Amino acid sequence: MAQIPTYDQRTNVSGAGLGAGPDLPASSGVGEGLQDVGSGIQSVVKAIDVVQERDAATAALQTLSQTQSQEAQNLEDQQLKAAPGAPNFTPNFLRDFDTRSKLIVQSAQTRESKQFMQERMLALRAELEHKARYFEAASRAQNNVSVGEKAVDSAANELVNNPMLFTQRLAERNALFDAMPLEPATRQKLKDYAQSEMAKYSVIGRINLDPTRMLIELKAGDSTDPAVKALTPDQRLELEQRAKITISAQYTDLEHARELAKQQLEDRQKVTQNQLLQKMNGGQLSANEVLNSNLNPFGSGSKDEFINMLKAKAVKTDPALFNELFARAHLPDGSPGKIVDENQLNSYVIDQRLNIEDLSKLRGEISGNKTTDGESESKLKNGLFEVAKSTLTRSNPLIGLRDPIGDENVQRFTSWFMGEYAKQRQAGKSPQQLLDPESPDYLGKRLKSYVRTPQQIMQSTLESATQAPATNAVPRKVGESAADYLARTGQ
Repeated sequence: MAQIPTYDQRTNVSGAGLGAGPDLPASSGVGEGLQDVGSGIQSVVKAIDVVQERDAATAALQTLSQTQSQEAQNLEDQQLKAAPGAPNFTPNFLRDFDTRSKLIVQSAQTRESKQFMQERMLALRAELEHKARYFEAASRAQNNVSVGEKAVDSAANELVNNPMLFTQRLAERNALFDAMPLEPATRQKLKDYAQSEMAKYSVIGRINLDPTRMLIELKAGDSTDPAVKALTPDQRLELEQRAKITISAQYTDLEHARELAKQQLEDRQKVTQNQLLQKMNGGQLSANEVLNSNLNPFGSGSKDEFINMLKAKAVKTDPALFNELFARAHLPDGSPGKIVDENQLNSYVIDQRLNIEDLSKLRGEISGNKTTDGESESKLKNGLFEVAKSTLTRSNPLIGLRDPIGDENVQRFTSWFMGEYAKQRQAGKSPQQLLDPESPDYLGKRLKSYVRTPQQIMQSTLESATQAPATNAVPRKVGESAADYLARTGQ
């Protein structure tokens, strides 16, 4: 074919067929002169054509270089966007390439450059087609493997719930692999994967149903179950451990269920106990109602204990005992003597040292301590109680007198405090507002109304010391002053 002169890198006019120019004789005729002029014009036209071909060649080479780079990138971009298995990838890509190629060839400036671009685009098309077909084939094979693995995983999940379907599902998957266009090695690899995974999950399903039986079967090594026989040694060890963990988890769940049921029963019984105590305090509780309740027959908080409390006579609560029990209810967790169960108080009612009204108050304190917030409140309450106890039982530390009715006043303040605290909490006040000494709403401010004067304390002390025969106090000497008497008796 005819070559464009510029593609051979010709750089002079003579190389393109132009001479150095005609030699005109000194004496020429008119005809000869016109002939020479025509020859010169032809030479100039040829020179212009050569320049145009060179420019067209340069433009064509630049366009070709850019097109090769762009098409290579186009192929990579389309590969990234391809659907799984890359269906019809090559035809679609070549169709789009042909459209772009036609425009590129048409943009060439000369006939020779168009021909050149046509040839190069055909060569580029062949190169890209080879790469596209290779990608499409590889994607199809990879997708087939992915489809096969997903089919195995789907069956494995099913076998966890229906482990007895192992043989049937494995045969179905193997038939699928035989029908798929796969390389022999790839097909066998999928079959091995199917057997391993499906056997494992079938056994997991059986472990979930009966872990103890499966642990024995796995350890025995002589199982006739197809799934167990298909396990690898490593899988067998892994599943033995899984069976052990499942057994342990089942025991834990069972124990948790028992504890939950026990706690729910105790909660229901606590509600019953509080209802019975409310009726008992109002004198409306009968023994028959106690017997028909959901309480346990014997033990702490039982029917037997409530019947004995019902038999107990109405008494005035021992102030010192009430204060002690309140303090023990608010001891820090883990402290010796801390009261953690409301029913620990019942025996004091039976012993006629605590009445039903005060029992109910103390039960409320213990019940409130069993929450996270209750623990924090308990610490604050205990702090106020210690202040009250110190203030009301030893109101005059200068002379060391202990108020004989200090415990009663502590009980009075504490009883008022418990009711007022519950009332204020229901009104929206926080524990800090009610129990912080710096707070305007501090309930400890009420302590002042329970504090007795030194004269009152001394008078009560003398009365209790000289009262006979109710006490074993040392009698006062005739004419002995109160201060001398107290100093002599060590009070």
